[in-house]
Amino acid sequence: MRRLCLLMAALLIASIGVPAINAQPRNTPQYVTLYAHSTGTSLFLNALPQWGGQKIADISNATSFKLVPTLGEPLRIYGAITFTIYLQATSALIGNLVVELLEQKSSGSEVPVSGAQIESPVALGTHALPVTLGVGTIDYEFAAGSSIILRLMVNSLSVTGVPYLAWDSPATPTNLRIPAFNAIQAQVTYSDNGLIFNKVLQSDPSGAANVTFLANVTDSIGSYQLSENAQLTLTATNGTTITMIPTRSV
Repeated sequence: MRRLCLLMAALLIASIGVPAINAQPRNTPQYVTLYAHSTGTSLFLNALPQWGGQKIADISNATSFKLVPTLGEPLRIYGAITFTIYLQATSALIGNLVVELLEQKSSGSEVPVSGAQIESPVALGTHALPVTLGVGTIDYEFAAGSSIILRLMVNSLSVTGVPYLAWDSPATPTNLRIPAFNAIQAQVTYSDNGLIFNKVLQSDPSGAANVTFLANVTDSIGSYQLSENAQLTLTATNGTTITMIPTRSV
C-alpha cells in the first residue's frame, strides 16, 4: 500500500487515474502481464517492462521467478493463463519444457496452482525464440502476503546441447499473462483528524483555503509506479477540475 500526501487550494472531491490500467474495481478479470527480471542472483517477476539487459542461464534444472513485492491483498485469478518463454540451446536440441505456477505462502511453503502446470515438447536452436503455452480455465485466489512463482525447466532428450532460458530484454521478454480481479483498487481517505485546514477559516485573495488530505492506493500486484505514472484528478463542487501528479510520501 502506498500513501500519497496532497495539498490543494480548495475543498475538492478526488479520484485517482492511472495509465493503461483502470483503478476502479471490476466484475470481470483484467489481464496483467508479469515479466521475468533479475538483479545479480535474484530472479523476480513484476508488471513493469523495465529491462535490465538480456540474461541467459542453463535451464536443465528448475529455475524460479518470484513476484516482488509480495501481494498486498488477496488476488483472485479466473480464466486462461498464457506463458511466453524464450529458449535457445548450445546446439540443436529436442526436449520437454515444464512450466509451473505456484503460490508461496507467507510461511515460505509452496502450493501449486491447480491446473496451471504444463509440459510440452520443444525443438531448440542456437537463437532464442519464444515458446507460447496456455492453460485454462484457472480459478484460484492468492492470499495477502503471498507471492506468485513461475518455475521453468527443460528436460533434454538430446545427447548433446544444453538448453538455455533468455529474459529481461525487449527482445526476449519471458513472461506470464494472468486474468486478475481487482489487481488495483483506489480510494481516497482522510487523515485521522479529518480535513486539516491551513489557518482555519483563513483564505488567500482568491478565496481558496488550503486543504490537506491523504489518498491511499492499494496496488496488490505492483502494476505501476505511482511516483512516475499516477495522475490525480480533483473536481470542485462548482465543476472545476484540476489535474496534478501526486507526491508519494511512503
